Amino acid sequence: DCVVFTEHILAMAMAHDWQSFFSILQRIRYKDGIVSYINRNHYGEYDWFPNNTWLANDITGELAGKYLELDTTHVKKGKFFAKRGVPYDMPEDSMVWGYVSIKAMPLVLDKLQTGDLVGVVRGYKHNNWIGHFGMVIRDDDGTVYFLHSTPPEVKQQPYLEVLDKVQASNMEKAEHNAPIEIINAEIKLYNKDHKDDPKPYEPVQYYTLGYKFLRVKEDPLASIMKKGQELRLQVVPVYPLAQKVSKRDSVLQALRP
Repeated sequence: DCVVFTEHILAMAMAHDWQSFFSILQRIRYKDGIVSYINRNHYGEYDWFPNNTWLANDITGELAGKYLELDTTHVKKGKFFAKRGVPYDMPEDSMVWGYVSIKAMPLVLDKLQTGDLVGVVRGYKHNNWIGHFGMVIRDDDGTVYFLHSTPPEVKQQPYLEVLDKVQASNMEKAEHNAPIEIINAEIKLYNKDHKDDPKPYEPVQYYTLGYKFLRVKEDPLASIMKKGQELRLQVVPVYPLAQKVSKRDSVLQALRP
């Protein structure tokens, strides 16, 4: 819901009618606007942000300065697709990306503007990812809010209040994870000597580690459209081995003017 909410707000802000809204939404949601499950921006840090550089600039490093936290993510999209029954092989990849840590957030709040995009960094130890999306709202009195869709509704919360709750939640999760980490350490030693019959690790609770920020460009559509060109709804290619995709194709065919 958080991604859908953010994408719809962005598309509505740039659209002038239903047709353009739908077309822009496709361009945001899929790489190059080509609708398919393979082109969908599944991973925030690996897909959504890089494929939407036409829309917004990454300002995380500029905001964080020396407080920028760097992380390396290893992406296995081939495994991701295979798990969902999509026959598409893709080699493993990795990327280095940065975020503003929770502790450094009070130092960057004054630099945020209404409409800035927020990617919430979640993870456990060295396995981090973008796990939530939202936007920044700055009130006339200077108060900075986090606008996001979180069950059961859309919320606009003071960012400082959000940070307090996140840090309290992280402390509770650390207490919960402590005994599990001991168990998993024992399992790791066991698996080292029993490679043919390994034990599964006990699940731990992830932490909220920080935030990544993007700033929407002044005229995003200018970088992907020539003068006089119109965004059009893309027709999904019918792929015989992907029944769900071909169904979506028939829906979009019906929506075309």
